[in-house]
Amino acid sequence: MKKITLIVGCLAFIGLSAMASTAGSEGLQEQASYSSKLKPAQLTPTAVTAVKISPSKQLIKWEIAGDANAFIIKYAEERPDARTEQKLLNVENATAFTLSELNAETTYNVWVKAVTRDGEGAWSQKATFTTTSKCTSPMFVEATEITNNKAVISWHSNTSGSEFIVRYTDGGEFPILNHKKVKASAGINYFELNELSENTTYHFWVKSVCDKSKSDWSSKVAFKTSAQGTNAQYSDLKDLSSKINLHPNPASDKIEITLSETMPTFVNITDVTGRT
Repeated sequence: MKKITLIVGCLAFIGLSAMASTAGSEGLQEQASYSSKLKPAQLTPTAVTAVKISPSKQLIKWEIAGDANAFIIKYAEERPDARTEQKLLNVENATAFTLSELNAETTYNVWVKAVTRDGEGAWSQKATFTTTSKCTSPMFVEATEITNNKAVISWHSNTSGSEFIVRYTDGGEFPILNHKKVKASAGINYFELNELSENTTYHFWVKSVCDKSKSDWSSKVAFKTSAQGTNAQYSDLKDLSSKINLHPNPASDKIEITLSETMPTFVNITDVTGRT
């Protein structure tokens, strides 16, 4: 007796033959054939999505309705000559995987496949995502040194941009958006808004301009100029009294000022007569 082994997922043709002999008749050969196709478990991931992490990383998420021993993630840039990459995630019933070493500002296609003890399932439907730009939005945006007609806008940036754009408006019934370009510098950047109206609330945003792209606008910040002879108001100003330490206090000739938070800060020291 011969033993026949079938390979999962392969098409097999098996020939059967029989010889029958009766008196006065020639041998009759009958041949029958049939095919058999064995399918692996069709456990297919669904709801494949991508979550942005950084210009070079993307979190791929999916859902799986069953037990899987591992997953294969296939991805490629969305262009005809793109090279396809595959990653093996050897984790049972996983629902997420982080792709790294991606190109910034690039569109990718991604598929996910489940692996069970019975074999590999089908690829999921294609999901498409675009990585973020290396040109990041400014942070720690604030307004200080506010008077009745001017204010100093400051922000911090880690990007290697060539310049910034400051957009501001008085927030009136028919607001006019004004734009100012500022040359970039490393670390903290400043820009003074002049010719503002007194006792008026202004809103402003800051954007980074890089070599090949621009960042999103920063979060909106508001400040209010003072009426002449009064103190200005800054809507995002925190209560700094609990965050400033003076030593020694009182002092005769030297004083040390310490902030308990890291933030862009202007220090203006005056005597009792108002002299700087």
